[in-house]
Amino acid sequence: KEVVAKYASNTGKILVTFANHNREDYIRNWVYHLASIPMDNYLVCAFDDELMEYLTQNGLNGAFVPAVLRKQTFEWGSAGFKKLNRYKWEAALSILEWGFGLFITDADTVFFRDPIRWVEDYGEDADVLASTDYLRPTTWKDELEDLTQTHIAWWAQNIGMMYLAPSERMVTFFRKWTKLMNDNPDYGNQWSFTEMLSDGVEVDYSDGLQGYAKLELASNHTFWAANHSVILGMLPLAYFQNGHSYFEQRGWRKRNIQPVAVHTTYVYAFNGAKRHRFRDDKLWLDDDAYYSSGYFLAFDNVPPPELMVDHSWDVPFDKVPAHHLVLVDYQIQRVFEAMAVARALNRTLVLPPIYGTCDRYFAQLNKCRYPHAEKDEIQFPDVVPADHVFRQELLLEVREASFLTNPRVPMAVLSDRVFVNVCDELDGTREVVAPVAPAGTKGDVECVKRSLARFDANYVAASTVHLAKGLTDVELADALAPANAARVLHFSSMEGTFAGFEDSADALAFLKDARKWIGTW
Repeated sequence: KEVVAKYASNTGKILVTFANHNREDYIRNWVYHLASIPMDNYLVCAFDDELMEYLTQNGLNGAFVPAVLRKQTFEWGSAGFKKLNRYKWEAALSILEWGFGLFITDADTVFFRDPIRWVEDYGEDADVLASTDYLRPTTWKDELEDLTQTHIAWWAQNIGMMYLAPSERMVTFFRKWTKLMNDNPDYGNQWSFTEMLSDGVEVDYSDGLQGYAKLELASNHTFWAANHSVILGMLPLAYFQNGHSYFEQRGWRKRNIQPVAVHTTYVYAFNGAKRHRFRDDKLWLDDDAYYSSGYFLAFDNVPPPELMVDHSWDVPFDKVPAHHLVLVDYQIQRVFEAMAVARALNRTLVLPPIYGTCDRYFAQLNKCRYPHAEKDEIQFPDVVPADHVFRQELLLEVREASFLTNPRVPMAVLSDRVFVNVCDELDGTREVVAPVAPAGTKGDVECVKRSLARFDANYVAASTVHLAKGLTDVELADALAPANAARVLHFSSMEGTFAGFEDSADALAFLKDARKWIGTW
């Protein structure tokens, strides 16, 4: 109680998250963005000694919550995950019982604005203000969602971001909820929370607005829930973004608004995907060495024009989007060629942007888009998150597509870039020119000219290497030996560049890894 009081705001509110040392990098990122606001009315509750020691050594606001579950990673939905959540919500109950307002959040969030100030400025009196998994906001203003609109789907609360008031009603509800979970170890905390809130709330979804008119409103944007025992409001999706609305629909960017926070939901490869999405959006705090150390390989992902056509509106519900599968397969093959070349040259691949003409979903899509999402928010073809295609928790030795545009990458790395211009026909395997093709350049002169014009218009590079297609790993290493010291090798294409490993053992080892990376594909 004394620790919470120390860090709470002068109005008695505090932002809290929970983690063990396996999520130390998440906590570092979470606190870094709070410091950028700046905001210091926060508390990290540590489930083990290791994380608590990290918080103490770095002068961060921390408290120890003994959980008897240590040195483990708990994936979403697992038995350990459910057990760990018991400790989390019991600690949250204590904070409420002590009389503090609690904005509770998962650690896989980033805050851009002070959520406590937002609640005080724009939230209405309620016992709980919950974020939503729904995909269609009712408002783009700083206000709670409009509960009279049919598409708010108020039942889609996500407990990964929510504000809890220290009212007697909320404390009573929370005591019942924690008891329910303790009595039923298999219950998920998200499911049980939603089920309890929906008790006694009669909404007939079949009759549209009239069904929602049955909600018993407590104010303009809140209503009575849980058998008339608590008042519930929905934090606006426009400002408390879920993973789909932030990373894919991006309505906030089109409307030039600043969200309060983003929660990395709607991902398909757990923590590896969450880190990668944050990195790709320049929202992840890595050490300097991540940007400055190593040698990199990049390539331009330019699918054939006939694959970059939007057929999404012609795909009936529950049907396979064949055009999308062909486009994705083409890009997977290019990435695998690049991964093989990077392995042959002992470099780290910078993933290119991956294009799609269809969204990804846990179930059936509607016109290649999430059911209930704003259909016009996503126009295909568009760049899709890498975890739509690859298993990011296994595809670890890569950099994100935005890596070479990140201001943290030193100029010494960016300027030490050699372009590898891949041509269909060349006399020999290489021709080094700098910075323009001299008279009498061997091979495909038009390919050389096109490449240099494109590269010169967009980049600064020390030199360009003109490379024939269809080389083995040994031939590639030999052909690119003059550029071996360059920090970045930037290929104009990967299609047909790689002809395979000369050693069958190397080929089998690569194939074994590659099959893991593609996951469901």
